[in-house]
Amino acid sequence: MYATADLTGDIVVFENFFSNPSGTITPTKRVTIQGLVRTHGIAFSAVDNRMILTDVGSAASDSDGGLIVINNFSSVLAATPNMGTIATSSQIRLYGPNSTLGNPVDVSYDDLTEQVYVAERLNAGGKLLTFNLPTANGDATPTMSRQEAGISSVYLIRK
Repeated sequence: MYATADLTGDIVVFENFFSNPSGTITPTKRVTIQGLVRTHGIAFSAVDNRMILTDVGSAASDSDGGLIVINNFSSVLAATPNMGTIATSSQIRLYGPNSTLGNPVDVSYDDLTEQVYVAERLNAGGKLLTFNLPTANGDATPTMSRQEAGISSVYLIRK
């Protein structure tokens, strides 16, 4: 199981989560995502071995958020020691004013269409944003932006 460590740029890994006894558990591994201010949303696709994370930056700012994509995630994670750092060279980073990402609190990913769905909480009172999967660092404009006041999560169900 992968989880974000709130108020940090870290993710944690819990191996064999459901076979652990009840009570407090310790992560198997913790890594820092270089350049990520405050991770919040997390989506992993086992189909294409891709991790997508949101960076809310400063929770009070509506203009400093971003998305980070890590392709070949299992290999990148395996090559990073516990308490190590996943370098920006292993990331695809989507930040900037065109993205309208200020406080992206959640993310979902469609591995069939390679679309990324983001719950943007702060910018314009809340939006559901859709992006094509970024393939290079930059500032991409969403392919769709829909006002959704107070949005705080997004989950994709394909029927």
